[in-house]
Amino acid sequence: MHILRNKVLVFLAFYLAIFYYFGGLNFELAKDELHFWPTVLEFSKSYNPSLETLRNYNELNTPLPFYLFGIIEKVTQAGPQAGRILNFLVSFVIIILIVANKGTKPLLFGIGLISFPYFLGTSIFLYTDIVCSIFVLTGYLAYKKNKPFIAMVLFVLAIASRQYMVAFPVGILAALVFSRKKDLPLFIAMSLATLSIIPWMLLWGDFAPPAAITAQNLANTSVLHVFPDHSLYFMSCLGFYFVIIEYFFKNGFQIPRLGSLKRILLILVITGAFFVVFPPLGNINYEIPTMGYLDKVCRIFLSDNMRMFVFFVLAALAVLRFSSNTPETWLFWANVGIMAKAHIGWDKYILPLLVCLWLSDAFNQTAIEAAYPRKVITNKIETCNDEIGVPDERSAFSKSSLADS
Repeated sequence: MHILRNKVLVFLAFYLAIFYYFGGLNFELAKDELHFWPTVLEFSKSYNPSLETLRNYNELNTPLPFYLFGIIEKVTQAGPQAGRILNFLVSFVIIILIVANKGTKPLLFGIGLISFPYFLGTSIFLYTDIVCSIFVLTGYLAYKKNKPFIAMVLFVLAIASRQYMVAFPVGILAALVFSRKKDLPLFIAMSLATLSIIPWMLLWGDFAPPAAITAQNLANTSVLHVFPDHSLYFMSCLGFYFVIIEYFFKNGFQIPRLGSLKRILLILVITGAFFVVFPPLGNINYEIPTMGYLDKVCRIFLSDNMRMFVFFVLAALAVLRFSSNTPETWLFWANVGIMAKAHIGWDKYILPLLVCLWLSDAFNQTAIEAAYPRKVITNKIETCNDEIGVPDERSAFSKSSLADS
């Protein structure tokens, strides 16, 4: 218990320092807040927003975060600071859900999440990312705890916070189908969660409110109009912000065992072909051509060809990491698929998946340490993996990332 307390205290001290550094989150509107805040004010007018408000607000993502921020503003009249504080507290809860698992590795996994610049970056502003991430994470947690209908409700709320979150129930459905397990309650729950996006589309007659589509010049929102380059950049970001860090935390500087040469070559060839045809050179239909911090840093030091090569290597690492039949693999591919509909490429879009993956690793570590005493973990790790279905700690690429539930 004292170990958990110490973990919480470490992150609490860190969060208090951040809160103090940013002046209690009381500062002028900045960045996307400039257009988010008018939408929040629109939703603050009533506890029961009209269909007209839900149909015509001027943002691209589903409205639940704006409604929550609006209610807070209606109750407190504290301005953007109150919503920022909610985001900040929720992000602290996300961290604690990860580090509260037994063992020392979950502490590292929490640090891994904080090392993602958009985690704290979206926590201190009035952004929608943290709200949808907590619904996704708790939905994933309920799924891992075999509470399918609680997971359904939470995923419905996640989709009501951002349309792309439909990838999570879809990924779990895919994992269920390809595992050949019979779990009717889970199938029904995830199907209903997936279908919850349909009422929003019927309300708008599109994937987002018409006013927002017009304002942001999204000329083509057809189902068939996709951006495979955005999916590839998503894979590259996950390779950089998760796969490399995860391997280092689990294995240090040991050389990874990557599996069969045939498998590696197949992944490299297929991934490389997609990069040749759909290179993620930058945002096309957007006023800002760069796609996030990873892209910006690479542009400083690398030519376009070398930048694409680095993105290719990172994406290939992600594919190697998620190439076995596990729920996390299907969550990865469902997110990759849905990102083809994203109108821009952006590092921060990996955040909801990232919080789930770090929690998954924390679960893995807890399962390993529960199965064997600490003093024999090193000698017994492979036997433990085979018995409980947890991946080999010494190879992030050779086995699955998490046992099927």
